[in-house]
Amino acid sequence: MSMTVRISVLILLAGMSATALASEIEGSCMVSFNVKDKIFNNGVAAISCRALEARRLDLFKQVSSLPTSGSLDVASTTQALSALEARLKALEDNANWAGWATSITGNGLATIGLSSCAETIGAGCAVAVISKVLAVVGLVNSGVSDANKAQEVKGVRDSIAALRSKLAASTTPASTIRDRMVAESNQICAEVKTNCLTN
Repeated sequence: MSMTVRISVLILLAGMSATALASEIEGSCMVSFNVKDKIFNNGVAAISCRALEARRLDLFKQVSSLPTSGSLDVASTTQALSALEARLKALEDNANWAGWATSITGNGLATIGLSSCAETIGAGCAVAVISKVLAVVGLVNSGVSDANKAQEVKGVRDSIAALRSKLAASTTPASTIRDRMVAESNQICAEVKTNCLTN
């Protein structure tokens, strides 16, 4: 093997390694953090550090397990969205606000986030929707009126229904969705480290 070919192979391998590293959530983010009881604004919504942290690790584990090739399993994802939508509607109808908040799990946020990125890939596709849902979790856990809570949770349900209806037309490769979700998970982790670990 000539020196030129050898150098080219090494450069290619280095590029492949960099790509592999870029498509994984940072190791320091795959642990639980002792966050403060505070609210921060990430430019999309005001989010409770504790509400985010309670769901973050499950969210990240789901993102890490997303397929690196092939296509998104649209049928399973649509089914998961439908199940979440129905569960939230039942809790909403009974004004079970505590149950509504706890039904927004890390796994649920992952499904909502990847559905959003499958529809419109690009920076912020997951962070935006996840932030807005967590903001409603904070509102539901607050002392605002039932009427206000009902209005906000219906907005979440409407958003899920809109994602579900558009998902069937998605042609975004699974690897592209995963890479975007990983990038945005690292962004979420950085925001937690910056905003939630100190007073």
